[in-house]
Amino acid sequence: MIVAVVVLIWAAVFVQRDHGGIVLLVLTVFLFLVGGGFYILWFGVVAGIAGTKIGAPLTWWRVHLPAGMARVLVRLWPWVLILYLVWVAASWFIGSAFGELMLRLTPLVTAATPVLLVLILLTSFACDTRTEAETR
Repeated sequence: MIVAVVVLIWAAVFVQRDHGGIVLLVLTVFLFLVGGGFYILWFGVVAGIAGTKIGAPLTWWRVHLPAGMARVLVRLWPWVLILYLVWVAASWFIGSAFGELMLRLTPLVTAATPVLLVLILLTSFACDTRTEAETR
């Protein structure tokens, strides 16, 4: 519990500092090792990767991301986040109201959650590269 509180505080307050994303990654791995579980590991890794890019120029993304794909990802940006939030709320509701159904849907939930998290990361980076290019 103490490690989870430390991870939570670090993610909320300190991740934007120098090396904050790397520290979040290390704390997440430590949380996993002391019993945090695989599910939390996904969130921490994605958040840590995103944290390493806070305030950093996204030149690699601009160079390697094809313009057509960047436009598609930018259009998807808010909708992927909304879909994820609906996904989490629906999972909670189905799990609360229909426990047996949720047990049968566990493989789908387990597979879809990391996919949505990675899509959120990709779309946000694409959106940030567009914003970064427009501010120049």
